[in-house]
Amino acid sequence: MNEVKSIAVFCGSSEGNDQTIISQAEVLGKTLALENITLVYGAAKIGIMGKVAQASLDNHGKVIGVIPEFLKLKEVVHLGLRELITTKNMHERKLKMH
Repeated sequence: MNEVKSIAVFCGSSEGNDQTIISQAEVLGKTLALENITLVYGAAKIGIMGKVAQASLDNHGKVIGVIPEFLKLKEVVHLGLRELITTKNMHERKLKMH
């Protein structure tokens, strides 16, 4: 069987108001770190995606962010990432995350 080495997570730049979703995002991030699975995500420090990333980082996980140039300020890029990839547009972002 092939070992999972990385996973791309697509989720919101807003936290919403469902505490269950927020806590499960944190559980996911922690689990990825503890299982030594690299997280590839949208690069923001806000929203559900920020919760997943921060929980992974808090548990010494490897986190790679992928963000288009025009969203760098709007989504507030997470500065603690191991790697940040900047793309030209959303299409390129999704291709790179894949």
